[in-house]
Amino acid sequence: MSLRSKCVGESNATCSGHVHRSAPVPRYYFHLCDDDILWDEEGAELPNAEAALKRAFEIARDIAGWNVRDGHLTRSHQIKIAGPSGEDIGVIAFDEAVQIKS
Repeated sequence: MSLRSKCVGESNATCSGHVHRSAPVPRYYFHLCDDDILWDEEGAELPNAEAALKRAFEIARDIAGWNVRDGHLTRSHQIKIAGPSGEDIGVIAFDEAVQIKS
């Protein structure tokens, strides 16, 4: 009997006595820095720092859009990205996340 046929119908956690472990997905945090700092205590599980930077751009654009709808935009506000151990990954200022044309 092949290993493949032994696994059919068994849980993902075990397969013929072998334990399968997937690598943990790192959690990144996106702190909003405007007049105050709003700490992201939940974070988001993302595969790597590049995905975290992309997500920070999306967050900055969302918040900038909400601010514009409220009648203002402070271009210096930022999203600070922290890695799984609290290390600095990067900073995305709102004026980097949106293009303002005249």
